[in-house]
Amino acid sequence: MAGHDEKPNLRSMAALVLGLTLHLCSPCALLADSVVVINEIMFHPRAAEPEWIELYNQMGTLVDVSGWSLAGAVEYTFPAGTVLAADSYVVVASATGGMAAPVLGPFDGKLSNGGEEIRLLNNSGRLMNRVRYDDGED
Repeated sequence: MAGHDEKPNLRSMAALVLGLTLHLCSPCALLADSVVVINEIMFHPRAAEPEWIELYNQMGTLVDVSGWSLAGAVEYTFPAGTVLAADSYVVVASATGGMAAPVLGPFDGKLSNGGEEIRLLNNSGRLMNRVRYDDGED
């Protein structure tokens, strides 16, 4: 009989934890959709190499990012017809020449070596992803 009494308590506890988790995470869901995310940032490249920001489409379908933009540390608007394949990456750089892979760009501005915030906005200006980076030094 003791085992029977423990099950409702365990279920209640699990429901409470799930409820609190959803409640605490719901403001996060309002801040960004994260269909496409900022995946990697090269903010302190070697001499004569460009700075760049890599985006990742974590969806299982094509995502049209025409008119989307990067804002904050740098400014860039994706041209019409820019479509990311499912599970794919795209790089936006400060200069498009001299890189091994095809890249978009150039973006306006410069990535601070001390850290900044980069925002990814959709074509309606809605925040899709936000990343704050720094060099880890105090």
